[in-house]
Amino acid sequence: MAIYRGPGGSGDATTDAANEASVASDKAAQAASSATAAAGSATSSATSASDSSTSAIASASSATSSANSATASANSATASASSATAAASSATAAAASFDSFDDRYLGAKSSAPTTDNDGNALAEGAMYYDTVDDIIYVWNGTTWQTITTGSGGLEAANNLSDVASA
Repeated sequence: MAIYRGPGGSGDATTDAANEASVASDKAAQAASSATAAAGSATSSATSASDSSTSAIASASSATSSANSATASANSATASASSATAAASSATAAAASFDSFDDRYLGAKSSAPTTDNDGNALAEGAMYYDTVDDIIYVWNGTTWQTITTGSGGLEAANNLSDVASA
């Protein structure tokens, strides 16, 4: 028996029901496929979120490492500056020590000097070796004198006869 479907709507209820069931089945399959795709997208999103979180943690760790390196570098720079200051102080002290020695021992000379090696006035106790006389002289504040044992200088030519008691 045919059911009237209105203008242009021929067919019977069985055919229509079968057609509608087929359409519903197709739509259900499409919905299932869509749901599977959505689940895959959700899994991908979760993986991306996890990767992003791991990356953020790694970035934070890297930032901490960079900050620690910067602090260590600053500490090294401070230590280096302190070492440079200490080295400069040591160099100044060494130069002063050498200058003091250089002012006291004037070295080998062929005649009696009138100033120290820096051109300054002679300091009492300054010494020089006379290369002509082969004698060491000491400045007493007024004149050059030989190193004495009491009454005279020690001279190689005297073969120690100038020493009062051997």
